[in-house]
Amino acid sequence: MDVLETLRSTLRERLAERDAHVAEMETITAAAESEQRSELSADETLRFAELREAITNSNAEIEEIEARINEGASIMDAATEAREAAVPSEETDATEARVSIKSEPMTYRQGGKHSYFKDLALSSAPGIGDLEARERLARHGMELRATSRTDTAGGEFVPPLWLMNEYIAVARAGRVTADLASKYELPASTDSINLPKISTGTTVTGTTDNSAVSNTDMVTSTVTAPVNTYAGQMVSSLALLEQSPINFDQVVFADLIAALGQQIGAAVIGGAGTSGVHEGILTNTAVNSVTYTATTPTAAGVYTAITQAISQVAKTRFLPANAIVMNPQRWYWLAGSTDSSGRPFVVPNGGAPFNAAGEQNEPIAQGGVGTLAGLPVYLDPNIGTTYSTSQDRVIVARFSDLALFEGPIRSRVLFETDANTMGVRFQVYSYSAFTSRRYSGAISVCSGTGFAAPSGY
Repeated sequence: MDVLETLRSTLRERLAERDAHVAEMETITAAAESEQRSELSADETLRFAELREAITNSNAEIEEIEARINEGASIMDAATEAREAAVPSEETDATEARVSIKSEPMTYRQGGKHSYFKDLALSSAPGIGDLEARERLARHGMELRATSRTDTAGGEFVPPLWLMNEYIAVARAGRVTADLASKYELPASTDSINLPKISTGTTVTGTTDNSAVSNTDMVTSTVTAPVNTYAGQMVSSLALLEQSPINFDQVVFADLIAALGQQIGAAVIGGAGTSGVHEGILTNTAVNSVTYTATTPTAAGVYTAITQAISQVAKTRFLPANAIVMNPQRWYWLAGSTDSSGRPFVVPNGGAPFNAAGEQNEPIAQGGVGTLAGLPVYLDPNIGTTYSTSQDRVIVARFSDLALFEGPIRSRVLFETDANTMGVRFQVYSYSAFTSRRYSGAISVCSGTGFAAPSGY
């Protein structure tokens, strides 16, 4: 009994921690709304991502603790006791309902016994429609709406969040650069996004008494970003779906979702802007360019090119760059470089800097890794290493000036297409639009022979 009470106490603590994280996220968004800002600041975006990861970790711990409690008492009693201890009785009914939904296990969760995609298939399979599966899908849709999932009618056909959070970030190259852009909900019923842009502004000059006042009409233009469809599919046998001892359909969809995220991430960087692909940053010929030419590249030379890129953004955009993005091999080459006295060019976090140009937080493959020239550095494997035969690229930008419009990731299971072979077709797709042309001067791209692939990296 003492062990059970300890588990329940731990559960209450984890629930309270998670609710605190959710409350902080709500505070961040509320602050932006109150200031009538359409986007979060760089610090707010970073904190929001940290809180989301913390909530994901808390959910995993909560599910494990609940499973252990279930061994000694019914899960319903344990969940009820945890909610009553976590929520003061004097709170309003609306608040209790909101916290209750957050505290109960999700219908489809990592390690759970129900498979979202299997239910999606069997609920609509000709001749074998499953009523319980349809009920679980309906509950899933309510859970997504209750947790402020951006979606319209039919929310039950959006994959569970844990699948997208885990696999987009880990299974493949993610979408680091895409997630640095300002993100907006894609409007319904449109095939393109048109953003007004002031291409020529008014003028003001000094003037003497009784002289004509400067008079220049503003000239406007439009930046257009087409809405593109990103989709993928795989055909599996019905027998494998129904008889597999594991939820094999989740493996299929997880990889499809990961591939979807990677393709959008790659398009934001280098998409051609044709054949249904976004125009990427490197395809935008209006951005600033820094060329570093060297037969034997040095860390100092690369660093100078990056600081020149930072300067270009400041001179052209009249606002500072807020991040640097590069391929992992470029960063670790910098981290492995030393000056003439053998001192590291980039030092580990907490190390003595001794005039170091940068600082590394921890070794990672993608995401925020450290700082360089005072700006945060992000690693994105979607930046290639074979531009101009053997070069990579470094992008310095005010990434909040980039605009990415996205609808929810959707999924389908189709029987009719492959009915003659008893096959099941799994599909995922989403609609999105991207542009880096709102302020092309907010972007600088570093290239040249000085960015040739470093040996050994």
